[in-house]
Amino acid sequence: MSKLIGTFLFCCVATHLLSQNPCGNGRYITDIFPQVAVTEDISFGSNLQPTSQDPNAVQQLYLDLYEPVGDSLAQRPLIIFAFGGGFITGSRKDADISTLCQRFAKRGYVTASIDYRLTPNIIITQNARDLYLAIIKAVHDMKAAIRFFRKDADSLNVYRIHPSQVFVGGISAGGVTAIHTTYFDESEVPSFIAGDTAAIGGLIGLSGNPGYSTAVTACINLCGAIGDTSWMNNAPIPIISAHGTADQVVPYGSTDDFFGASFVVHGSGSIDIHASGIGMTSKLLTWQGVDHAPFVPGLPNADQFMEETISHISQSLNEYVCIEASTSIGSKLAERVSVYPQPAKEYVQVDFSQSSGRMGKEYTISLMDISGNLLYREMTNETEIRVYRGTMPAGLYFLTIEENDSGLMTRRKILFHESGN
Repeated sequence: MSKLIGTFLFCCVATHLLSQNPCGNGRYITDIFPQVAVTEDISFGSNLQPTSQDPNAVQQLYLDLYEPVGDSLAQRPLIIFAFGGGFITGSRKDADISTLCQRFAKRGYVTASIDYRLTPNIIITQNARDLYLAIIKAVHDMKAAIRFFRKDADSLNVYRIHPSQVFVGGISAGGVTAIHTTYFDESEVPSFIAGDTAAIGGLIGLSGNPGYSTAVTACINLCGAIGDTSWMNNAPIPIISAHGTADQVVPYGSTDDFFGASFVVHGSGSIDIHASGIGMTSKLLTWQGVDHAPFVPGLPNADQFMEETISHISQSLNEYVCIEASTSIGSKLAERVSVYPQPAKEYVQVDFSQSSGRMGKEYTISLMDISGNLLYREMTNETEIRVYRGTMPAGLYFLTIEENDSGLMTRRKILFHESGN
């Protein structure tokens, strides 16, 4: 009976929100915005980057921001992309990253191509310690970028990003960076680099914007890999991957000789198998017999592979960005209710304190899983209320808030996960 009620409520909410849903016109799936505004060289942080001449040299970190021209949504999903290049070379202005940012901005996302500090000496040293530290440096810088956008959302709100719809992704080394940003936590740092890692700020790092969450909603992995698939167990956040089975740079499966070092990594094929085994969402686009990053401009059939990549990511992300009422400027209940933190660990707090003249108003709060099962329902006239996770497993849920006397309704995505990082 509970499932039937939950499904009925789910359908009613979906019908009620259809006219408000920003996805109704193909947003996030097709290029609905003909023009993209690019703001270059936005400083988002800095960190030590020693050189042979100056062991105390600091590198300023910049990003290029891409936004759809004419977009009126007050809160928009954000994708932060990192370039490839083996942690030795590459740039945030590389053509493949720029293309991804442009195309997803045309679909309604805010996108950013970021700097991260490179480690050229790993091509000479080729040892596991230096390779791990190269990855961790890049993770520090990506986390600083996440914090930068959440800080802006909490203050000036220049970029109008949705703080609970933050995605990270990258190509090759950028994919490795995004994966480790998402899944690698302090308890999993190998003992032989624990001291080195602690000395540079742990996995949070010292690249800027402290005090803000670095949690992400999903990870986009294009031809990347992870050091240990078991690291995904403690943070079952969805992963979207694309990889060729004949990749000669980053393995589709697993290897213990990555980068010429005694370094174990697991590529997208192994990630997908592990994720499926633990019930975690993994969406893998496999190119049979295809080598590394086939969508890079200049390679044979690059345009075709890029179109396949963009379509795969768009379809996979759609369920995470098309699940709540539009929060476009001028909306009513959505603007008056705050739900935080997101993503959440033990509970979410619903705050009605911004509702003007709400004395005596009563609200109904419902929580459902993605199958429409009603898990929690309560009426309240309090200023704020907490919805506790209890024994619910990590994953995606829907929170519906209805103002009983007016019939106004808003719906929020709730992502519960195990790790607070």
